[in-house]
Amino acid sequence: MDGVKTWYLADDTSHATTLVRKLKTTDGITVNFWVETTELDPTKVSQAVVDTLAGEFVSPGKIYDMLKSIGGPLWGPHSYSNIISGSDQPIDIVIAKFNRGSGMAGYFYGRNAFKRDLQPYSNESVSLYLNSEEMYLHGTDGLNYMRSGMAHEAMHMQNFYRRGVSQGLDASYEFETWLDEATAMMFEDFASQSIVENFNTIRDMRFYSYVSFDDRIHNCSLLEWNTTSTCNGYSIWGSLGGFLNRQLGLSFYKHLLTNFSSTDSMAVLDSSIRATAATSSFQQQLRGFAATSGALMKEPAPVGFGFPSREEGGFVLPVIDTHAFLTNSNQLSAVPAALQPYAYVPVVRQNVTGMYSETVKIPPNSSLSVVIQ
Repeated sequence: MDGVKTWYLADDTSHATTLVRKLKTTDGITVNFWVETTELDPTKVSQAVVDTLAGEFVSPGKIYDMLKSIGGPLWGPHSYSNIISGSDQPIDIVIAKFNRGSGMAGYFYGRNAFKRDLQPYSNESVSLYLNSEEMYLHGTDGLNYMRSGMAHEAMHMQNFYRRGVSQGLDASYEFETWLDEATAMMFEDFASQSIVENFNTIRDMRFYSYVSFDDRIHNCSLLEWNTTSTCNGYSIWGSLGGFLNRQLGLSFYKHLLTNFSSTDSMAVLDSSIRATAATSSFQQQLRGFAATSGALMKEPAPVGFGFPSREEGGFVLPVIDTHAFLTNSNQLSAVPAALQPYAYVPVVRQNVTGMYSETVKIPPNSSLSVVIQ
């Protein structure tokens, strides 16, 4: 029966689903919405919820169209026999109940594009997966987060085709996890006001958690992706990605997505920054971000600092007033013995009046920024 299908999730469990919506994008791609049959319920995943998600993804000017305008097709031609065809592939969005404790709101998994003789648990589909419980256990916030989550996972889907399949299927040009996740959150940021007005995951979730997390989060290596410890990558790279979006804009982001100048992700990021702002670099942008977030700088911030609002190409990035998070921030309890790669340590001196002086020792190959406000 066309309207019923069993899907494998990332943990290899099988889930029976029902096809609840089938639509066409503006360029004719079929998009199927599947819901785990036992989750189809007015108190769980209702038809109204599915209609909301379908509209956000497929309607003109929404997620699919924004993705194509920024980074090209989500799937297309290739010359490989071990993955599914590059033509006439629908996009499947599967809403299922993930195992408790999975910690995932949604995901894209490249294995599903491989044929089953290589990957027995492949769904042989261009598909992304959403956790149904996130939609009904957290009310409006859960649904808003899931709407933004579709955009996030669809960017992973696009990255896989653009940087993996289209570039040789050997993973050489695929972003390392930290940059793959950063670009997905940066797309959420650009698309936010077109998806849910007055809701922005960078401002309302990533940066909030970044400044209110354990005080050690600043001294985390940016190149080590972690989601469970103090060094939460979503908080770190969501916040830093939002800074780069506002400082460098849409042309930088587009350049980054299609930059194949190196197989080293940091080299790619740095070269895209330099291509957009010739006198800048990743190190300089990191200094601006560190000074902004470490000091919770007031708006309007000086040029090169802050999270100013930005509008271009039909996209709106709302201002993030970091000073508004002052009461949420955790001050540093102790200066660490060592500074991690691409990390920083904010040290605050409060209620200083009159003449003030202090001698500060900094590690080799590091820099010092002083913010007075």
